[in-house]
Amino acid sequence: LLLLVECPFVALSATLGDSQRFAAWLESVEQQRGRRLYLVEHRERHNDLKPWIFDGTDLQELHPFFALQRRRGAKARSLRLVPEDALRLHDAMWEAEPSSVGDLEPSSFFSGDPTRSWDLSMRHAREWEQVLKERFESLPANVRAIVINKVGA
Repeated sequence: LLLLVECPFVALSATLGDSQRFAAWLESVEQQRGRRLYLVEHRERHNDLKPWIFDGTDLQELHPFFALQRRRGAKARSLRLVPEDALRLHDAMWEAEPSSVGDLEPSSFFSGDPTRSWDLSMRHAREWEQVLKERFESLPANVRAIVINKVGA
């Protein structure tokens, strides 16, 4: 079918598992047409995904740290948080162990750099998220369990 398309095209996918294999196949198709293929990969999401669960009646928000309750060996650093989930994590850590996040209070964390105002980029939010997750992982197991229960509530 692609050989029937005479004009150049752009193929986009957010869920392509093996882009190199797909690109090799598509390149062979394009070579038959005398054209080159250009593969551009971008691994960062432009839009965050927020996990939800259907409880049989309603949709309920699901904090990604819920996975830490059920999966042995799961690490906080492997979970992606939307900014509001990072804030919930911060607040739960503060409630469980205030000294663990005193320097990570958003008003403190984001004020250290004069280029950071309250007009934050996703890059700034991701930096804060990474530091929060590292700090979470350094907490004693019993405190981590309390935090996980608080964000899941």
